[in-house]
Amino acid sequence: MAKTSSAASLRLTLRAWLPLVVVVVGLVAFGYVAVQQNYRQSANDPQLQLASDAATLIKNGAEPAAVVPAARVDLASSLAPFMLIGDGSGRLVAGNGWLAGSTPLPPAGVFADTLRSGSRSFTWQTAAGARFAAVAEPAGDDVVVVARSLAPTEQRIGRLTVMAALALIGLLVATLGAVMLARGVAPVGR
Repeated sequence: MAKTSSAASLRLTLRAWLPLVVVVVGLVAFGYVAVQQNYRQSANDPQLQLASDAATLIKNGAEPAAVVPAARVDLASSLAPFMLIGDGSGRLVAGNGWLAGSTPLPPAGVFADTLRSGSRSFTWQTAAGARFAAVAEPAGDDVVVVARSLAPTEQRIGRLTVMAALALIGLLVATLGAVMLARGVAPVGR
C-alpha cells in the first residue's frame, strides 16, 4: 500500500511541478534568445557605420580605391573590420581583406541584390570556414561591403549557452524541491 500512495504522491507532485517547468523553460528560453540576438545584432554596429560613411563618400565623388583603408586585414587571424567594394556584376573594385593570399568575395548575388533592394546585413561564411558579420550598402553603381570576424561574438554566445543551461537545470531542481517541500513529499531514497 505504501508503494501505491508513494507513486500517487509522486505523480501529484510532478503534475503540480509541470506548470513551473513550462514557466521556467519559457523564461530561460526568452532570456537566452533576447541576449543571443542582442550579441549577434550588435556585431554589425561598426560595419553599419563604416559602410554608410564609405557609401556616402563614393556617392559624393570619391574613388572606391581611395575609400578603402590602405592596411591589409588578414582574415585568418585579425578581428579588424575589412572593406570590399564591388559592382553590380559581382566584380571586385577595391578591397583590403585577405584570406589565403586573395580577397574573398561575399556570396553570389550580394552586390546585385544590394543595388536592387538596398542595405542589408548578413552572416558570411567563406569556403575556409571563416564567419563574418557583414553589412552591404549601395553606393551609386557600386556596393560597399564591410565585415568583421564573428569569432568573439560566437565565443560570447557559447558562454551564454552554458550559463543558460546551468540556470535552467538549477531552476528546475529548485522548483521541484520547492514543490516537494510544499506538498510534504520526502526526497527519493528516504
